Amino acid sequence: MPVSYSSPDLLAVISAVYVCDCGKQTCESGRHVGDLPAGWVAAGNDRYVCPYCVEQGWHVNPPPRPTA
Repeated sequence: MPVSYSSPDLLAVISAVYVCDCGKQTCESGRHVGDLPAGWVAAGNDRYVCPYCVEQGWHVNPPPRPTA
């Protein structure tokens, strides 16, 4: 999932929310907004992978998705 940048009207701070395919989310704010969070990997255009999924090697070979 792509990263989402926003700046709430009440705060003069830009935030970036990173979401992994597994659903884990994290946020960076202020001067760190352009940096990936520790352990996270950019795995292509608009795809970010959390540290757990990186450990599993899913940033290279994503697990098969269950079919409905």
